[in-house]
Amino acid sequence: ADRSPLHDAASQGRLLILRRLLAEGYQVNIKTIDQVTPLHEACLSGHVACVRALLSAGANVNAATIDGVTPLYNCCASGSVGCMELLLQNGAHMHTLHTHFPSSMHEACRRGNSQCVETLLSHGADPDCQVPHLGSPLYVSCLHRHAACSKVLLDKASPRSLCQLCRLRIRTVIGRARLKQLPLLPLPSLLTQYLEHT
Repeated sequence: ADRSPLHDAASQGRLLILRRLLAEGYQVNIKTIDQVTPLHEACLSGHVACVRALLSAGANVNAATIDGVTPLYNCCASGSVGCMELLLQNGAHMHTLHTHFPSSMHEACRRGNSQCVETLLSHGADPDCQVPHLGSPLYVSCLHRHAACSKVLLDKASPRSLCQLCRLRIRTVIGRARLKQLPLLPLPSLLTQYLEHT
């Protein structure tokens, strides 16, 4: 009930109506009770022309809903690379200010939108960014069985090898203070060298 005609026009991709409403004085950043803007709606529906018109009229590219959802996040949900490019060219932030807010990269991985993942990475997004309740983007894409997203991330990320991870885990369990005592253990010299290597 709190959606404006501008929200509806943006959601349905009705560019002429959207332009007319803006010309009649509708505020480009009008919000619903949940802080949803027309730009959120256009991005969720993947209407590039409406996104362009809203941005030209001064839409807030980083507007966030009460749940922290941004227009960029909605692009990743819908898989609209065209809308993403427009947002990123107009100053959209790829990282949220609060760790409990949703991440665009994680949403793209959850939905299997590998082109969105590629676009974010090409604009400098961190492929290893962690969200406390979700983990890494790679974890999310693997969890949802999106091989294309996983491949894109693995090509860009620099994950540690299993050998490195094992070494680090053993060194952590042993403890820093006891690492000097490794040569005293009855271990083959090759294993001792492996554990001593940082």
